[in-house]
Amino acid sequence: MDFVLDENNTLHVELLSEISNGGDLLKKVIQSKISCCLINAELLVDLFHVKIAALKAVQSEKRQQMRAKAVTTEIMCNLASSGNISTSLKQFGLDNETKQLLVVFINTTNQDIETVL
Repeated sequence: MDFVLDENNTLHVELLSEISNGGDLLKKVIQSKISCCLINAELLVDLFHVKIAALKAVQSEKRQQMRAKAVTTEIMCNLASSGNISTSLKQFGLDNETKQLLVVFINTTNQDIETVL
């Protein structure tokens, strides 16, 4: 699913069910092999929250006011009410028991998406 955030940025979201390779995906993100945000989908009430978090992250990047080093991590920070990076990664990130995963891309190519899927 694609959403236009503003004139220069597009949000792409994929829902993965019954995942078994969450650890491998997380490792690729940490090693910067893929640039996406991995969110435990079981904790989300509505996709609207992700859209707002992504829009805030893109705006923070434009103003050079990001708390995190990457826009994808900034999305995670914006999901948590505390705004704390480590808290939001623990709260919304994936763990060994995650079965529903929301993969979020900002301004990506189909090749990046296929790497994850």
